[in-house]
Amino acid sequence: MIELGEEADAYLALKKKSTRTTYQNQLRRFLRWYKSKYGEDKGFDHLLDQMDKNQKLPRRDRKHVAETIMVEYIDFLKDEEGLANHTIRTGFTALQNFLKSMNYEMSGIWIGNLPSATSRKENSKQRWTIEQISEFVEKAPSYRDKAAILVMFQSGMAVNELMSLDYGDIEAQLKSGNLPILIDMTRKKTGVEYRTCIGADAVNYLKTYLKTRKNLKSKSPLFTKIGSEKRLTRVTLQGRFREIADELSFVTLKKDSMNPARPHSMRSAFRSRLTNRAAETFIEYLMGHKLNGTESAYLNMPNEALVKDYLEIEKYLSIETTSKDILAGRPSEGEQSHILRAYQEQMGDLQNKNDALSKMVDSLAKKSEEQERLLQMVVDRLVWLEGEEKDMPEDAHMMTAAEKEKYGKISNF
Repeated sequence: MIELGEEADAYLALKKKSTRTTYQNQLRRFLRWYKSKYGEDKGFDHLLDQMDKNQKLPRRDRKHVAETIMVEYIDFLKDEEGLANHTIRTGFTALQNFLKSMNYEMSGIWIGNLPSATSRKENSKQRWTIEQISEFVEKAPSYRDKAAILVMFQSGMAVNELMSLDYGDIEAQLKSGNLPILIDMTRKKTGVEYRTCIGADAVNYLKTYLKTRKNLKSKSPLFTKIGSEKRLTRVTLQGRFREIADELSFVTLKKDSMNPARPHSMRSAFRSRLTNRAAETFIEYLMGHKLNGTESAYLNMPNEALVKDYLEIEKYLSIETTSKDILAGRPSEGEQSHILRAYQEQMGDLQNKNDALSKMVDSLAKKSEEQERLLQMVVDRLVWLEGEEKDMPEDAHMMTAAEKEKYGKISNF
């Protein structure tokens, strides 16, 4: 992990956590490029030193140091990295604000290739129908992607929460066959603690996906990069969503605009599917939004009651089946006990029959051995009586008088 330096670290420490993470990634991307261009030993201190020397020059001799560097950097992001306008502008803003905190100015006026701010229309999210989400899942190339799509759609959780999930968050309930699965969450953006659920569709695809994983432990990331044990990242997930969206006829993708079918659109779909179909406060709670004093009753709702309420709305979030449908096909606890007793009795009967068959087989084996012995005796007699053997058979004492007489004739001959 590339080190940003004390000045940048101190600047980032003053930012909100969500902003700090975004700006940190952007500054690291810039610094990697900067080092590749000016030398691995060069960092922000080198850039600040150049700007400081420039400011000490007479005004007529000053140059737009940071702006010139930014022009080259933006060309790199566009031509080599192929990044969207929004991402490029975020990188510019991160560096601009950092320099400003150090009392240096970098103006966008002098950066001719700086992309214009994306309009609100271009930032719009896909207005999903349930049929479209079903097709989106179908087009997803891996069970990991299918599961991630449905976990977000059926729970309303944001990307940060999805990335933070560990196998241990669902392990016990998954092994117990619980439906739906209740998850305790903490909203990364606000620190709000809440609970949400994932329905039968998400659980089914999760089970299939997790069968492809090895050495799963409670602390293992629930979603990882393909062929790796490393946790799935936001950038990787966003890229995969864009690839899937490119296969869909109902999604319009523009090169320099955000993907309308991006991961966050699943959270929006969750809300829109439940609007006017569930209590607004319940929707807000499941999404991890802050509730006021009169609405905070959901915070103390027992898990069983929360699951029961979710069961009533899951049908609006399902593309294949619901937890209710699956649970309806399962026997009750009393029925399960009855089935278990019947199974045990049947297994007992089968064991008894198996024992009886084993004894019968042993008896038949003994009889078969005896019959083989007797048959060999008969063969030996016939061979002797035909004169092929001169020696009397071992069982001669068991021969009849006629056989002995014949033996004597043969011997005399």
